[in-house]
Amino acid sequence: MNIASRVLLVEAGQPTTAGCRGRLESSPHRVTAVTSIVAARQALGNSPVDIVLLDMQLPDGSGLDFVDELLARESAPDIVVISEPASADMAVEAVRRGAVDFITRPVDAARLLLTLDNTAARQLLRRDNARLSRQQAATRDLVEPLWLVEKRAIQAAIAACDGNVNRAAGLLEVAPSTIYRKLQAWKKAGAGC
Repeated sequence: MNIASRVLLVEAGQPTTAGCRGRLESSPHRVTAVTSIVAARQALGNSPVDIVLLDMQLPDGSGLDFVDELLARESAPDIVVISEPASADMAVEAVRRGAVDFITRPVDAARLLLTLDNTAARQLLRRDNARLSRQQAATRDLVEPLWLVEKRAIQAAIAACDGNVNRAAGLLEVAPSTIYRKLQAWKKAGAGC
């Protein structure tokens, strides 16, 4: 699945993605690269991003500490950590704190693109799920449960017939026993009539 996403690559000047550059440029992802946390903050202030590819060792701070800062943002991006094999423990800690994945050096272009594609697909699913949840909540506000509609109709018919259940049953085109049975069930359930 090729879903375009805005990617911020925060890498300490190491050519980790140099071999991947051609594959990244031909992918649907729009990648902006910076070499420090300060530059990353500035880039994030200028333009929102969907995914941050984050080097764990940066010249002006720890990538691990920056994970916390990124996740505290109002619209936090997904974070994929890039680490040396020797610092895999740091990458695992980053995932524990909220990063979605990690890649070890040397970075394989196919693995990097698959990770970006999967992360973008998860974001799309989260957005769709949120949209569906909002729609479901709106629908719940518009639709009442059938038993409640039925109860109100029976109450209105009984009131219109001055308490005469037989006449109310005739208005509703049901047997009087149906109304008595419903009234009894609601009374038992504590819903009263």
